[in-house]
Amino acid sequence: MLLENVLAATGGKLLAEPAISRFDTIATNPKKAVRGSLFIAIHPEEIPQAVESGAYGILTDDYITPTDNEIAWIKVDSLLTILAKLLRLWLIKHPRKIFWVLRQHIEFIDLVERDTKIATLQSDEAAMSLEILNSTEQQIFFCQDADFLEHIGLNPEKPPCTAP
Repeated sequence: MLLENVLAATGGKLLAEPAISRFDTIATNPKKAVRGSLFIAIHPEEIPQAVESGAYGILTDDYITPTDNEIAWIKVDSLLTILAKLLRLWLIKHPRKIFWVLRQHIEFIDLVERDTKIATLQSDEAAMSLEILNSTEQQIFFCQDADFLEHIGLNPEKPPCTAP
């Protein structure tokens, strides 16, 4: 993901002039930040650990003073409002299986499904964005919020059905 695309998608302000121009992954947990990651600093106290782990970028809505000019320090107005925009950009390179279903289907899936590869998205936009950003390629998501799906650039599609 290119730094300039992250800035454009989030409306963020670059606080330093790093030599890096792209990120390989996104991390929301400093323990999962690796060399080349863009770390989303939901908890600012985790920034030092992410930097130590090799994060190339820090995305925050907290006031920060850059400690390393080789890191892309990006300040946004509100992390919670830009997560879906960042997710839309991330999904271009990391597609996921996300299906729109009715609320009743979500309730049924929650009652019967025990496979961790199946997940339902049913909270606020920021929480759903984080859940997808932290997912694996093997996971399948079901969501009842068609507006959210459109916001992240997906056409709400119903899961394929086959006859028993």
